Amino acid sequence: MPNSQQNVLEAERAEFEAVLHSRLLLRSPGVLKIADYLARKYLAGDAAQIKEYNIAVDGLGKPPDFDPKRDSIVRVEVHRLRKKIDQFYRTEGANHDLRLVIDPGQYVPRFQQVSNEEPIRVFEPPVEVEPAQPSPVPSPQLHFVRPPKPATFRPAGWLAGAAAAAAVLVAGSLFAFWRIQSGPPAPQDPINILPGASPRTLIVADNGTLWRGDRWFRGGTGIYAGPPFPMAPDDAHTGLRFGTFDYDIPLIETSWELRLHFGSRTGFEPDDPTPSDHGFDVSVNGVRIINNQDPQVGNAPAGKEIVRVFRDVRPGPDHRLHLSFRSGKSRAYVGGISLTPGEPGRLQPIRLIAKAAPWTDAQGKTWSPDGEFVSGGKLKIRPKLDPGSLDRNLLLGERYGTFSYAIPVSKGAYALKLYLSESWFGPGESGGGGIGSRRFDVYAERQPLLQDFDMFQIAGHKPLIKEFHGLMPDADGYINLNFMPRANHAAINALELTEETLSRN
Repeated sequence: MPNSQQNVLEAERAEFEAVLHSRLLLRSPGVLKIADYLARKYLAGDAAQIKEYNIAVDGLGKPPDFDPKRDSIVRVEVHRLRKKIDQFYRTEGANHDLRLVIDPGQYVPRFQQVSNEEPIRVFEPPVEVEPAQPSPVPSPQLHFVRPPKPATFRPAGWLAGAAAAAAVLVAGSLFAFWRIQSGPPAPQDPINILPGASPRTLIVADNGTLWRGDRWFRGGTGIYAGPPFPMAPDDAHTGLRFGTFDYDIPLIETSWELRLHFGSRTGFEPDDPTPSDHGFDVSVNGVRIINNQDPQVGNAPAGKEIVRVFRDVRPGPDHRLHLSFRSGKSRAYVGGISLTPGEPGRLQPIRLIAKAAPWTDAQGKTWSPDGEFVSGGKLKIRPKLDPGSLDRNLLLGERYGTFSYAIPVSKGAYALKLYLSESWFGPGESGGGGIGSRRFDVYAERQPLLQDFDMFQIAGHKPLIKEFHGLMPDADGYINLNFMPRANHAAINALELTEETLSRN
């Protein structure tokens, strides 16, 4: 290829990467998948194959019988992509001379050389109505593993200069802290990695978990747009490492629990089938743990952070955990890696409380806020209650309404405890009434656990613990619990999942 053509191709490749790495696309997984597919086909010289059907099947993982006349998902997502590109060149890419364009009614991208003083705009008739949103402000925590063209920082006045000096001091302190903490973990220390983030990044999540920047990786491409991940579990992750890559994580010799975070199913239809030939592979120390799957295509909870859980993970002979991601028909990616010291043979108990903050009981057991795992319902503090033999703090928070939990676990059988108390209905209480005032059902994987359940009829205002055994996760690795009202709202204070064996005395 002549040098001039090679230079053009490299410039187009760089522009594609800048768009793919932008915050705008990172927050829209469906749009990002289409953009990635268009980039791979265009740069490989296969632009003639960029058609609606191919985008749906090869780009979005739709089944081979996909019918573009009946399903407009590609047209809608490409329309969204055009809007994201337009936003990109009005914000992050405003100083780019070369610009990516996807013309209305077309799917094949093209590039246009423009002047910085006259940025282009892509206009088209709308195919959907969306509320206008302000242009996003570039995040100061945006990090690219492949750095973009250096930006010029021009502080405005002495106040900006003072802020910049303060930022340098804070950054220096964080860097000193990182230098101390970035080595091999101390015994029993959890490890939480934000792929794509600078090694200096430190984030404390709402549940108190400390997340650090990307370390111990080889290969792949990393992108990171700062919080909210993991500060807001309901949002899509804002960091990724994708491609073909490895992690070699130093570990002490003990049993560990591994959790891989893959963002949310935002952008996927709830009833999407799982194509059997569309995915990527993940291995631990050469043993495959994810085989030709894409976690975002399936029945995992839409809009929630997708997590895969593996217990009894141990380092190799070199005292490192070798975690390998290999692309298949889908490009491999990961949005978060968490390693927690575990117990051989079973997953550590999962304890959730209906509160907005974690709580540690008198036995030293930590109860996590349930918000990361629940959909629906509302939280309420009910200070007037009789705790009986239980800790009062366990029952103060209540989730009520119609709601469901999707709790990621490893393969196995689980015991479930539901902690319940009636502090609203009954004689002398705010809700009045009594027997029959609150009745609801509880299901696990569509199988009934409680039916027409009346807390007040059984225990009055005393707390209840209902225990169940032999619960199995679904094919996506989740235990799904549904709380369905019959009279007034369903309610719960806390729950506990403990892995067990199927044979019990």
